[in-house]
Amino acid sequence: LAIVLAQRGGPNRVVVWSLGPDSSEKILARERRRLLRLDPEDVPAITWRPLPKTAVATLYPHGGAPYAEPRFLSDGRRLLVVRRTGRGDGAVRGDLFTWDFTTGAVRRITRDAGIRYADPSPNGTSAVADRCIDGVCDLVRVDLGTGRMQVLAAGSPRVVYHRPRYSNYGSRIVVSVQRGGRWRLALLAVDAPAGTVPTEIGPDDDANRFDAAFLPGDTALVFTTDQSGIPNIGVMRLGDDGTARLWN
Repeated sequence: LAIVLAQRGGPNRVVVWSLGPDSSEKILARERRRLLRLDPEDVPAITWRPLPKTAVATLYPHGGAPYAEPRFLSDGRRLLVVRRTGRGDGAVRGDLFTWDFTTGAVRRITRDAGIRYADPSPNGTSAVADRCIDGVCDLVRVDLGTGRMQVLAAGSPRVVYHRPRYSNYGSRIVVSVQRGGRWRLALLAVDAPAGTVPTEIGPDDDANRFDAAFLPGDTALVFTTDQSGIPNIGVMRLGDDGTARLWN
C-alpha cells in the first residue's frame, strides 16, 4: 500500500507499507497468550486503534516540495507520483515522476506540465492525467517514456476534468467532470479519436459523483457521492448497452 502521510509542522512524505502481519502484531498476540496463561479467567485488553505500521520505503520531499498522489505501476516496484516544480519565474506547476521504492531512484517524466493527478495504464507505458493551466483543466494522456502529452478532451472555464482512472483491462477511462456547478462521472474509450467528448453516465439528479475507479472485471465503478447529504461511497453498475445504474 502506498500512502501520503502528513505531519504537523513539516512536509508530507510518501510511504509504502506491507499489508502482511508485521512484528508489532506478532508481539501483541504473544503478549496476549502470556497474560491468558497467567490468568485464564482474565479478559484481555482490546486494541481499539490500529497498530503502528513499519514503512518498507519512504519518499521524502525534494527541495522542500513533497511528492503526492502515488500510484503503483504494473511492475509493482515503481510508483507514479506528482510533485510541484519551479518554472523559474516564481510560479510552480505539477510534474510527473516515477519512484522505484526498491532502489530509491526517482526519474522525472514531464516538465512544466501542470499535472495534478495521474493514473498509469495497466501495461505501464502511459498515464491519463488532468492537466490544469491558467484555470483550464484538460484530460490528457502522457507517454511515460518520453513525457509527451496528448489532449484527449479539452476543458474550459466551464468544464473541468478531474482525477481520471484507467479500467483494469486498459480499454476505458473514467473521469470526473464538473459542468454547471455539478460533478458527474464520464467514460471515454482509450482508442477514441482525440477531441471525443467523454460520455457522462449515471442518474440525472442533483447529486455530485466524483473520484471514481473501476472494480475488478470493469463492470462497475466505485466513487464518492454526496447523495445522502455527506460524502459516502457509492457503486454503479455498467451495462453492456452503455447504461449505468446505481447499485441497489
